[in-house]
Amino acid sequence: PPPSETARREAFGRAFREMLSLGITSACDFGDVYALAGSATKGATERVWRDLDILRDMDAKEELPVRVSAYVPLADWERARDDPNAGWFREKASEDDRAGGTYGDSSRLRVAGCKAFLDGSLGARTALFHEPYADAGSGPDDGTSRGMATCDLAEFEARAVAAAAAGLQVAVHAIGDAAVSAAIQAAEAQADSSGAGARDVRFRVEHAQHLPSPLESFPRRARRVGAVVSAQPAQMALDRAS
Repeated sequence: PPPSETARREAFGRAFREMLSLGITSACDFGDVYALAGSATKGATERVWRDLDILRDMDAKEELPVRVSAYVPLADWERARDDPNAGWFREKASEDDRAGGTYGDSSRLRVAGCKAFLDGSLGARTALFHEPYADAGSGPDDGTSRGMATCDLAEFEARAVAAAAAGLQVAVHAIGDAAVSAAIQAAEAQADSSGAGARDVRFRVEHAQHLPSPLESFPRRARRVGAVVSAQPAQMALDRAS
């Protein structure tokens, strides 16, 4: 059965103690990986929000020993915008205190942005590519398999632009070259948007394992719009080995 709220709270506590034992004092939380399977549908990931409420309660009771920057599903970007913890970490120091160099946290939790998935994984042959997989047709497919988009790409882009205009950073899972293309296109749409704050929020492309051709164009496009490419070399090595 799913763990109780008490069990999840205790699990958070164990995780934070382990982090502190390693000298880690802050983390980004992208939410329960199983709950995020429905992240393209508004209101489908209540587990993520209930976990955020647990962290919020721990923070209010001064039981949150590290800083947590939470990212919630992009489909719920309006809810993220209106969340009381949206934005930067709140400080309780007065203006006079800050002028004198004295600071104090009133919160170690913030809703920093939104997470979205554009495709699946290379190992499952669900990463989205422009061309069919080299071994397409060796299994049950007809030889044309290019992976899959896990959301409507036009809807994703519209949400990404709106979230950025609201001051929320958007982080996007993109493995295949077609998914990476869709991600950088959304980053460019954000930069071109006239919405307040859209140019000030750095778009994050998570993984970016396979770049679209011509290869040299992607780094230039990412640099032009200030996008962050969050790559994991160890993950690339695992996929290459498989």
